[in-house]
Formats: sequence, C-alpha cells, structure tokens
Amino acid sequence: MAARKSRNTPAQRANQRNSGSEEDTDTNQTIQAMFSNILAELKDLKKQNTDFKAETRKDIADLREEIKGFDKRIEEKCNNLETRVRNLDNTMDERTTHIEKKLRSLEEAEERRQRRERRQNIIIKNKEIRPDNHEEMTNKVNEILAKVEFNKPYSKVMYICKDYSDRGLARVELASMEDKMTIMKNKHKLAGEECFIDDDMTLQERSIQTQLRNLATEERNKGNNVKVGFQKILINDRWIRWNELPQAKNPPQPRNLPQPKNAQRPQQQISIPGTSTMQQTTT
Repeated sequence: MAARKSRNTPAQRANQRNSGSEEDTDTNQTIQAMFSNILAELKDLKKQNTDFKAETRKDIADLREEIKGFDKRIEEKCNNLETRVRNLDNTMDERTTHIEKKLRSLEEAEERRQRRERRQNIIIKNKEIRPDNHEEMTNKVNEILAKVEFNKPYSKVMYICKDYSDRGLARVELASMEDKMTIMKNKHKLAGEECFIDDDMTLQERSIQTQLRNLATEERNKGNNVKVGFQKILINDRWIRWNELPQAKNPPQPRNLPQPKNAQRPQQQISIPGTSTMQQTTT
C-alpha cells in the first residue's frame, strides 16, 4: 500500500507562520535602516550644499568688494597721473613761453647789434665785382665811388657773394655817417648802369626791401608812380610804411646768400591797403 502523505500539525503550521513573520520584520527593519541612512546622507548633502552656497556667496561678495577697492585704487592712480600730466603740460607751456620770449629777446638784441655794426656800411652790386682778385675788386669799387663823387678813404672793402642776377656784392665800411650820406645822396648818378648801391642791411631788413622792390615792380606794371625807400614805398604820392602792410604781421624769414641762380622762388600774396591783392614773387 502506498504510504500516506504526512501532514503538518497545527502547531507546526503556527511555528512556520511565526518564523515567516519574524523574517518579514527583520527585512522591514533592514529597509527602514537603509532609508534612514539614505535620508541622513541626503540631509548631510543638502546641508553641505547650503553651506557651500553660503560660502560661495560670501567669497563672491568679498571678491566684488576687492574688485571695487582695486577699481577705486586704479581710478585714484589714473586721476593722480592725469593731474601730473596736466601739471607737466602747464610747466612745459610756461617753460616754452619763457624760452620763446628769451629767444625773441636775443633775436631782437642781435638784430640791433647788427644794425649798429652795419650802420655806416654800404653794399655795392656789380657783375665786375669778383672774389678772385682783391686788388681788382678794390679798383672797381673805387671807380664806382668816384662816379658818385666820393674820393675819401674808407675803412675796408670785402667780397660777400653773388645775388640772383649774378652780380657780385662788396661791403664797404666807411669812416663816418657823413661819408655814407654823401654816397647815398649821389647814387642816382649810377642810373642806367648795371651797378647799385644799397645800405648794408641785416637779413630781416634785406628780406623786407626785397618784398618792397617786388611790390614796386608790380605797381609800375599797373601804371602807378612808384618809389622804394627804406622799409617804405611811395605809390602815387602816397608813402606806405612796411609795418602798415598786412604781410608785415608775418614777415618772411630771411635767407642767407648765396643762393643758386636757378633756385625756385615761392609765390606769396602781397596786398596794399586800398588796392587789390596781387601775386608777388618773394626773393
């Protein structure tokens, strides 16, 4: 006969149920413990994150304050530098103005000195005046002076240079102003000859006289009656002094002779009070 299948008793079944219940309890407790640990870790992470944000905000605020302080220091340094530059500019302007005044004063003093030294001198212009033979030059000067009725001795004669017209220039140092007045009074007797006698002028004075002579040429071409004096010009019975002309405010810079014969001469506007503006060549 087949053996009968054994069956658990009620007590056994109760024990089995109790055992399963204990296992479920242990599992639940384990899960709860894991959740608690996870929650604790999450809380800790959240706290760390909050602390990190707070520290970061503080660092950013501190950095902004530091940048503001740095900007302020930079701005102060820039302002100080600008102030120093302005002060330096003002100082340089003052020094430049002072130097310009001293230079003008020195130039004026030198101009006065040269005028005193040249006061009794004359300049003779003639193509036969050459530097290669001083005796021949002296004889030619004496010949020219004889034509203006001057036969007195003079201090010295020396060759200077050639002008634009290829004429030789000789400086004659006279003994007195009376001798010079005699020569200048009679120099009209050289009219028609390629010979001229002028004052021994400074570079500035020569530049002015050159402009006046060029202006006289233009006025003669227009049919006006013209005569050139020292730093003045007569146009149709009206004397006009150099300082009355507009260009006297910006006088041309004098240039040392000699100059090349083929040198180009700049064009300059010359105007006379009461007349129209004209083109004039400046020498």
